[in-house]
Amino acid sequence: MEMLLFDFGTERAIDEWMSINDVVMGGVSTGRLEATGNDTVAFTGLVSLENGGGFASVRSRPREQDLRRYSGLELRIRGDGRR
Repeated sequence: MEMLLFDFGTERAIDEWMSINDVVMGGVSTGRLEATGNDTVAFTGLVSLENGGGFASVRSRPREQDLRRYSGLELRIRGDGRR
């Protein structure tokens, strides 16, 4: 049995995500989530070590989701090879 948690082909799904970057602690890194046009999203940004920073991230906004009937989670992610 499968359940799709986020359908990135809809603007509503993208609105459920937000950037959290090191600016929350004085850093200057940037990051954002953008629709690609093929029912996927791209997380882009620049990580800077200036001002004690060093991270860029995105997270979904909290929501009620009953997943008790499921035993795992599958993510489909592609990176650019950098660490």
